[in-house]
Amino acid sequence: MRRFRLIVDGNITGVRYRDYVQKTALKHKLKGSVENMKDRTVEILCEGRDKDIHNFIKKLKNAEGKEKWHIEGYPNAEVDKVQVIEEKPTDKFTTFEIKHGSMEEELGDQMGASYNILLDYASSIRKIDEKYGVISVNMDMSAKAINPLSKTLEKLTATLEEDRKAMKSDREMMKKLATKMEKSIVVLSSRR
Repeated sequence: MRRFRLIVDGNITGVRYRDYVQKTALKHKLKGSVENMKDRTVEILCEGRDKDIHNFIKKLKNAEGKEKWHIEGYPNAEVDKVQVIEEKPTDKFTTFEIKHGSMEEELGDQMGASYNILLDYASSIRKIDEKYGVISVNMDMSAKAINPLSKTLEKLTATLEEDRKAMKSDREMMKKLATKMEKSIVVLSSRR
């Protein structure tokens, strides 16, 4: 068994790259995780048989010697560089998982992915429109309609975060109250 840490750099956040890595890792029978990092790189930890890891890394490093590498099925993902670091195996993983960030990070990531998909569709439709008519005008109107929805989603995210903080505060208060009640019960039962 071998273990590697891969640091992948490029346009790979907000484009469903972690999904691609997970599918590829599972296809190669690897265990580990993939996670977006604060510096906009992606960190991959993988453990498995030598041959499987070699093929997985080869698939991810398919861009060696190329300026940009586009991933089939993920047109907005561009891999610039893959740094490979071998580590001591831990055998702590049971599957290959996507490590998710905070709700805000994940919503932002999904919004970015959705926006990129819309841009791809708009581009494809414009190409068709050049041949067949006025479809692109309607696509532009649809994109403008999505912008207010994005702002609503941002407000909803802020409200959810406030609710999460309030729930945490309520849980802490309930724990304190439960502790006081337990002490009261102990005192009352000792008086009997």
